[in-house]
Amino acid sequence: MNETDNLWEMEKSFWLDGVDFYRQHLAGDAIMVFAVPVGILQGTEIISSLEGAPRCQAVQFADPRELRAGEAIVLAYKATGLRPDAGRYEALCSSTYVRCDGTWMLVAHQQIPL
Repeated sequence: MNETDNLWEMEKSFWLDGVDFYRQHLAGDAIMVFAVPVGILQGTEIISSLEGAPRCQAVQFADPRELRAGEAIVLAYKATGLRPDAGRYEALCSSTYVRCDGTWMLVAHQQIPL
């Protein structure tokens, strides 16, 4: 498995796993952008928003794209997730990972619901 394969697996885990995964792999000052009513979240706001929130039961990625720029990698894709509270969810997404002390950390994520 190559480096970007590992990042795609991490990306799926951000959709499926809980708060502990975020604490391990999310940069402390990361930014996430969602549609209203959520809006822009940063740092501890991201973790707080997840506590007690239902996670996706499944997610699929389509049209995956990658861009490497130095110590950063951007992943872009169409996500189709299944959420227990809302059913099927589709969005165009991008995530930016930066290598910090040899470990890839998510520093930015954006979703545009379809």
